[in-house]
Amino acid sequence: WSPSFIESNGEMLSQEQKSAISKAFGTRVVNAYGAIEIWSIAYECPNGHLHLSDDVFVEVKSLKDDSICSVGSGEYGELLITSTLLKSQPFIRYKIGDIACLFESRCLCGLKNPILHLHEARTIHYINRYVNDIKMVNGVSLFKGVIWDLAVMGYDEIERYKVIQKTSDVFDVHLVASHSDEKRFRQDFIQCSEKRLAQRASFNFYYTTKEDPVFTLQKDYSFISNAMSN
Repeated sequence: WSPSFIESNGEMLSQEQKSAISKAFGTRVVNAYGAIEIWSIAYECPNGHLHLSDDVFVEVKSLKDDSICSVGSGEYGELLITSTLLKSQPFIRYKIGDIACLFESRCLCGLKNPILHLHEARTIHYINRYVNDIKMVNGVSLFKGVIWDLAVMGYDEIERYKVIQKTSDVFDVHLVASHSDEKRFRQDFIQCSEKRLAQRASFNFYYTTKEDPVFTLQKDYSFISNAMSN
C-alpha cells in the first residue's frame, strides 16, 4: 500500500511533523487549513504555499490595535474569516483564534490567490504580557522547555501537567506527579520558569489526577492564557 499523498487537516502542522510523516509513509504531506464552521480556508499547493480558498474573505487584525494589516506587510495578526459559501448561517469576520500574515502570490504553481503564513500557535497559547508588546512567546513551547529543564534535574515523576495564565503575572500549574520534596520542586519550577520568562511571576500549584476535567479544557492544550489584554 502506497498512498499518493496524505492530507493533514487537524492541529497545527510543524515542518518537523510534516517531514516525519512524509518519511514514515514515503509520500507527500499536504496541509489543508480550515475549520468545521467554515470548512476550507487555505490549501497547500505543490510548492508548499497555503493559498486562500475562493470561498473565504480573510483579514488580519493587528495585535497593536484594531487596524487591518495590509497584504504583503509581513505583520502578523489575528485572523478574521468571512465565508461566502454558507448562506443559511453566514460567518462574518469570525475570530478563529489563529495568528497569521498574508502575502500576494508570486507562486510558480500559477495560483493567484494570496498566500497565508500561519504562526506556530493560536492566540490562547501566547503569554499575554508579551503579546501586548508584540513579542510572540508561545506558552506551550516555553513550559514544555520548563518541564524538560526539570527532567534534566531529575524530576521524572511528572505524568501530566497544564499551565493556565490567570493574569499577566499569575499562573496556575496543575500537576499529576509525586515528589519526595514538593517544596523543593516548586522552587525549582519557579526558578526554571522565571529564567525562561525573563521576568518574575507568581505560581499556584495544584496536585490532581489524570481524570481532572482541567486537562480536557480547551482541547487538552498544555498551556492556555485566560489573561485579559491591557
